[in-house]
Amino acid sequence: MEIRQAIILGVVQGLTEFLPVSSTAHLVLFPIFLGWQPNGLAFDVALHIGTLVAVFGYFRKDLLAILKGGLRSLRKPDLAGDPDQRMAWFLVVSCLPAVAAGLFFEDQVKTVLRHPLVIGVAMLVFSIVLLLAERVGARAKDLRSMGWREALMVGFAQALAIIPGASRSGVTMTAGLFGGLEREAAARFSFLLGSPIILGAAILEGRHLLEDPNLSWSVVGAGILASGVSGYMCIRFLLRYLRENSTMVFIVYRLVVGAILVALAVMGRLPEVVA
Repeated sequence: MEIRQAIILGVVQGLTEFLPVSSTAHLVLFPIFLGWQPNGLAFDVALHIGTLVAVFGYFRKDLLAILKGGLRSLRKPDLAGDPDQRMAWFLVVSCLPAVAAGLFFEDQVKTVLRHPLVIGVAMLVFSIVLLLAERVGARAKDLRSMGWREALMVGFAQALAIIPGASRSGVTMTAGLFGGLEREAAARFSFLLGSPIILGAAILEGRHLLEDPNLSWSVVGAGILASGVSGYMCIRFLLRYLRENSTMVFIVYRLVVGAILVALAVMGRLPEVVA
C-alpha cells in the first residue's frame, strides 16, 4: 500500500467513524471501487487507533472527569447527585451488549456479514430506522437528564454495529433519539461510548500490527495521522451541525449508497465476501 492510499483511507475512516454512514462499509468497499488490494485487518486496526486519538483529544476533559467520577463512585457512590459518576456507569453498562455481541458473533462478522448485499441492506434498513427516530423522537433531554433507560437503549443498539453497514454512530444516535435525547446529546453520548469500544478492539486486535511483516510503519503512521485529524474535525463539525440541523442529509446518502450496493450485488458485480 502506498502512503497516498493510506492517507485517503485514513480520511475515509476518520469521517465515516463519526458520521452515521458506517465506517466499516466504506473501508471494505472503497478499495473495491478504486481497484486497490484489500486493506487487511492490521491496517484497519491502525486506522481505528487514529479515531481513538481523535475521541480522546476532543473529549479529553469530559473523559478525565468521567474517569475521576467512576473512581469516586468506588469509594463514595453518589450516582444520583454526581453526573460524572452516573455517566461513568452509563458507559460501563452500555458497553456490555456490544462486548457480548462481538464475542458470540466474531466468526460471522468476519465472514458472512461482510457480503456486499448484507452491507447494502443494512445501509437501507437502518436509514429508515433513523428516519423514524427523527420523526418520533422528543429531543427534549440533554446528557444531564438522561437516565438508565436511555443508556441501555443506546448500549443494546451499539451491539447491532457488528453488522457492516449498520454504523456504530448511526445506530447509537438512533437509539438516543428514540429515547428522547437531543440530537447533539445523542451524538455526544455515542462518541463517548465509542471510546472504550474502540480502545478494547485496538488492544485485542493490535497484535496484528506487530505480526504483519509486510506492514510499512510509514504507511501506518500516515493512516493514523489522517484518521486522527479528519476524525477530530468531523466530531467538531457534527456536534455543531446537529444543534440546528437534522440527520436527513445522512439518511439520504445512506439510502442512495445502500441502493447502489444492493443493485450491484444482485447483478454479481461485487465479490461474494469482502476481505
